[in-house]
Amino acid sequence: PPLPDERMIDDNALSVTVHVAPERIRVLYVDGYPRWEYRQLKDMLLRADERLQVQVYLMSATPDFPQEATRGMDRLKRVPTSREELLNNYAVISAGDVNPYSVSPDPSQGEEFVQSLFEFVERGGGLCVISGEYDMVKSVAGTEFAKLLPVVLDSTGALAFEADTRTEFRPSLEDPTNPHEIVRLVADIDKNRDLWEEQGGLRGFYWYYPVVNAKPGAQVLLRH
Repeated sequence: PPLPDERMIDDNALSVTVHVAPERIRVLYVDGYPRWEYRQLKDMLLRADERLQVQVYLMSATPDFPQEATRGMDRLKRVPTSREELLNNYAVISAGDVNPYSVSPDPSQGEEFVQSLFEFVERGGGLCVISGEYDMVKSVAGTEFAKLLPVVLDSTGALAFEADTRTEFRPSLEDPTNPHEIVRLVADIDKNRDLWEEQGGLRGFYWYYPVVNAKPGAQVLLRH
């Protein structure tokens, strides 16, 4: 910035040197069975550019199944559960339709996994939870793990899924005039809304998991 009595400011410049280091994002993806979401997400992650390094663990696989991973990375023999393993090796953890308390035959390691996730998130790690029809999020209602979710779950069972899974439904954008970038598929606001909400746009959904409401501070993207 120029000094109060400075007349020539064309040469007011500061030179700095910035070192840009390529950072690789390490991802752990755990799912219960080879459902469509697992196959789609797993393939997208493994085929991504070199900035992503992914290790995948499928819980329903047989012991001799070669768990998948980015080329050059070790294939997992078990789900990492300790705080050191999660904090030191991953930036993002994605949990699919799996009970997080049952990621190991040893119940104590399942408890350790959940407690490690709390510290992982508190220290800035990303947690992605993809619900399913069997375990997630049904199995965690009323547990400590539920505190990690951005929604309030019904632990009484009163909000059961009661719909015809043969009929599509389309969600509504929570903020259609200024949609979050995750749900902004095209630049045109009206066309983007039509893609999500109208016939002739995207295919709809057949299943959902009812929740009580969103927690304070959560940002809702789509609403049933």
